[in-house]
Amino acid sequence: MGAGVFITGTDTGVGKTIIACRLIESLEASGVEVAVRKPVESGCVAGKDGLIAADADSLAAASASPSNSSLQVCCYRYKAATSPARAALLAGETLYIEQLVACSRSDAQLTMVEGAGGLLSPIATDGLNIDLIEALGFSVIVVSSDQLGSINHALLTLEALAARRLKVIAVVLNRLNQQTYGCDLDNYRELNALVEVPIVQVYKDNIASSALSELTTLITNTILVD
Repeated sequence: MGAGVFITGTDTGVGKTIIACRLIESLEASGVEVAVRKPVESGCVAGKDGLIAADADSLAAASASPSNSSLQVCCYRYKAATSPARAALLAGETLYIEQLVACSRSDAQLTMVEGAGGLLSPIATDGLNIDLIEALGFSVIVVSSDQLGSINHALLTLEALAARRLKVIAVVLNRLNQQTYGCDLDNYRELNALVEVPIVQVYKDNIASSALSELTTLITNTILVD
């Protein structure tokens, strides 16, 4: 398997999918061949042809490559809106990290994998998101909400990744709701003073072209050049 980037989060619902979608579009526009994977998704809804994985559908739609179909993007789908490990258990199945590694493999120039939930959330019966990252050997982009408490969440996530010697490309501070961001907060400036990892600030559905360009350059320079 070639080079890869894993999109993880400090929590669920921090905007991993939308960030990943915009990065897919930007990387493909710059000529990078991208294989897109979200190997397991829980909280799926029933459709006429089986369970619909909304995140996987969004990731597939963001790619111009027909090889990134929704079924190729996401191999394992579960109905229960809980961690994939528990969702598999409730479905009477056992899900192993090695299965998720296998369906994340590709021969593309770059493989982008989106996790499920926060970094230390159980993604399989025998492991957490961080265990999958370590098994894949991919570099990481951390997506964090940008609100009160986010510095603590980001630093804990970075500390866990450093303990496993996993390479972090950037932390994306995603301001999901301006109303939750007090006038006295400046998470961007504070995080920049605390860590050496590049910090990129975005505003949910309005990711500035400069931020997107910075993230795209960081990925290509860190992964594809190395």
